[in-house]
Amino acid sequence: MGEENAASPDALLDDAPENNADFNKSIIESIGDCVQVLDAEGRLRYMNRAGQGLMQIEDIGPYLGMPYGEFCEGRDSDDARAALAAAQQGSKGRFTGFAPTADGAPRWWDVVITPIFDSDQMVRQLLVISRDITKQKQAAETLAKSEHLLREAQNYAHIGNWSLEADGVTSYWSEEIYRVMGLDPASLPGPVTLGKVAHPEDFPKVRDSLNAALQEGLEHRMEYRVIRPDGEIRWAACKGAPVYDNNGRIVRLLGIFQDITERRLAEERTRASLREKEVLLREIHHRVKNNLQVVSSLLSLQARQTKNEEASEVLKDSCRRIQVMAEIHNRLYRSSDLARISFDSFLRSLAEDVITAHQHEADQVHLDADLEPLTLNIDTAIPVSQIVSELVSNAVKHAFPGHRSGNIRLRLWRSDGKLNLHVHDDGIGLCEEQVPGSGNTLGLKVVQALVEQLDGDIAFGGRPGTSIHIRF
Repeated sequence: MGEENAASPDALLDDAPENNADFNKSIIESIGDCVQVLDAEGRLRYMNRAGQGLMQIEDIGPYLGMPYGEFCEGRDSDDARAALAAAQQGSKGRFTGFAPTADGAPRWWDVVITPIFDSDQMVRQLLVISRDITKQKQAAETLAKSEHLLREAQNYAHIGNWSLEADGVTSYWSEEIYRVMGLDPASLPGPVTLGKVAHPEDFPKVRDSLNAALQEGLEHRMEYRVIRPDGEIRWAACKGAPVYDNNGRIVRLLGIFQDITERRLAEERTRASLREKEVLLREIHHRVKNNLQVVSSLLSLQARQTKNEEASEVLKDSCRRIQVMAEIHNRLYRSSDLARISFDSFLRSLAEDVITAHQHEADQVHLDADLEPLTLNIDTAIPVSQIVSELVSNAVKHAFPGHRSGNIRLRLWRSDGKLNLHVHDDGIGLCEEQVPGSGNTLGLKVVQALVEQLDGDIAFGGRPGTSIHIRF
């Protein structure tokens, strides 16, 4: 360690009593920091063993007599010289600087330089105590780098962070919050300043939410408008959660603040576009309904003028089928959801209308409807409606001859990812030629075609009465 070349601390305090010399030496050598003694000109005369170890110096000899400023590098050497000059003038000097070890390892030091006076109060020596703060320095630099990256990320994402103490007044805002609000960062953060820039219609809700979070431990979550000093209105999303001490008391709120103006504007543009499309769709459904009603009226007029009773009935059936489609479009036109129809109520109404339309044929037919609440899109609603119209119409016309009374049961439900439609009457039942595949009844052929369109299955039950079950 080169101890034979190092000046002894006994000789450094020449005027100290001999019994103090060993005591001074033991104190200096017991210190874990780097202790150096300089002469009045600032040249190294002594370094303790701990200091030699920290500086990775095996032989102190070459370093004795070295001006102290040469131990530091870069601009830190200027700080070292300034602290040294202060001590040479009789004041205590202090600085933090970079001084690598003998092997070139980076080291940062917190240094105090204290003057030692002789009996005439002249600076005779300088005592330098250097504490290794490398780990703290590196940790601080890492933290500073992380904070810089966080600020950059927050600026890029327009996100800031904030805190509000339990007193409801003391607060902190990051730079991004000031930027969004258009305020000078010197402005006092907190609810008072927020009350000046938040939209008057929004601030009471923001204030109440913050108070509830502080007093009741609720989450603070708000979207509100900010009026910048130049009059521009920005939208902000603010979230915060309480922080508790060891006794379970709320000590502060911590949260984030994000500029969501572009998102809100995009949402408004989307809503405006959807409103325009809804108007167009409603107009389309309205016109389709009107056109179908015109066709239905023409067919109805033609049916009344046709002398052939069979042809007249065919035209009336066609008219009824068109009216079913027209009513679907009419319900879509009046619906709040243009993509889906509340189908259970429509189906009940449709079946009742079909029965009413045939009162002259069966005036004692009762409808029993058990329909699960469902919404269907138009591609499914139209064929299912036509199926129900055909089946109920056939039951009224054929199941109860001679104006006999009877019942028609209509069920619709979901099971195993499928829709089930069941129509049952307690009438005379299907004859052999009416069973699909055996004859040429138009109504049941239409039903078969519509079931295939739905990619479904149909099953028929015979006497007593008629049961038809469709699964799709």
